[in-house]
Amino acid sequence: MIFRPTHLERTPHPRPTHIAYVEWFDIKGRDSDIDMFYVQKAYNRQGRPQTDIVPLDSIVQPCPLAPQFGRIAAKLDPSPSNPINGTTCISNLTKFWINSFHSKATYQSIF
Repeated sequence: MIFRPTHLERTPHPRPTHIAYVEWFDIKGRDSDIDMFYVQKAYNRQGRPQTDIVPLDSIVQPCPLAPQFGRIAAKLDPSPSNPINGTTCISNLTKFWINSFHSKATYQSIF
């Protein structure tokens, strides 16, 4: 999510005009058969997802993720109360592929 802070304190240090909320992932490895890296959500000591607020200009590009269902796909309950879709999969799943084929820029950044 991207924000534009409306109330900034007056300080001698420049403040970013836009900030972003990010969730961090740990790189777990690379599958050479499909040429993709796999990542897992990073968690803090309290067991909550590792998140941060960063200046928007520190982000080079988005990281397109594809869910890594594996054997759990059959166990997922895609009921109306627990849907697995493009909006909810980041909340309901923990393992993902970095989709290096999403764009030429992504591929060149990764390899």
